[in-house]
Amino acid sequence: MTRQPGERDRTLLAIGFMCMAVLCFVILDSVAKYLSARHPVPMIVWGRFAVHVLALSMLAPVLGGRRLVATRRPWLQIGRGGLLVVATGSIFVAVKYLPLTQVYAISFTSPLFVALLAGALLGERVGIVRWLAIVCGFGGVLVVIRPDIEMHWAVALPVLMAVAWALYQIATRALAATDTALTTLFFTGVFGVAVLTPLLPLFWSNFALREWALLAGAGVLALGGHLLLIRAYAMASASVLAPVVYVQIVWAALIGWIVFQELPDASTITGGAVVIASGLIVLRTGAPGSGIESQ
Repeated sequence: MTRQPGERDRTLLAIGFMCMAVLCFVILDSVAKYLSARHPVPMIVWGRFAVHVLALSMLAPVLGGRRLVATRRPWLQIGRGGLLVVATGSIFVAVKYLPLTQVYAISFTSPLFVALLAGALLGERVGIVRWLAIVCGFGGVLVVIRPDIEMHWAVALPVLMAVAWALYQIATRALAATDTALTTLFFTGVFGVAVLTPLLPLFWSNFALREWALLAGAGVLALGGHLLLIRAYAMASASVLAPVVYVQIVWAALIGWIVFQELPDASTITGGAVVIASGLIVLRTGAPGSGIESQ
């Protein structure tokens, strides 16, 4: 069926929003990489969520007011928030030690884990094509991490992030039936602040003024990226937008090269390509969830 001009324009705009969203997430992870060289990662994670909640609270009158806190499934919201804290912490520690492109190449296994976990938790059928794609995808991860040579322990963290993110996607899917996307976004930030604030004395670090500004910017980028995602998915289908997520690897390669002087090696490029291709096959064959967000 041929798309009407108006529908085509909306789809192109949605793709543009998605590209900007994933750029926000890559810059967020890059800021975390820069700050983690000088400060504890838990404080950076706390700052990301604190600014998220502050900014969303300031926008509350425009975004729905009290409806932001109206949830019918508070325990699932809490569990989902915990999963995002784990995913965020994992990737922030990972980028401290590993190149951005390597971290993203491994974390792109999230759709593969979604397919596996959805079969176990939701009783959804995983067909032979998806099984083959999953096996190939994990083979691509082995190429990226090169287990035949001495590998850094931090390569386990993007895998942990991918698992946490897969469960987070499944929880998001379950909440979509009862809560709005903005409500879920609000509770995500609140949980992160509630869990990490009491622990601040354990990992407090004195930031310079410029570093506080970077930390605040990271929180704004996180919230902005999620709002762009919400807008994108309101304008186009998941099947159209999900593959755009892999633009992240392009942004990561550019920022890694320009800011951190990191160039992806042949193993990262080859293995990452296998992981991405496998993820796209899983997405096209109907796996729920898409790894559409980052931190």
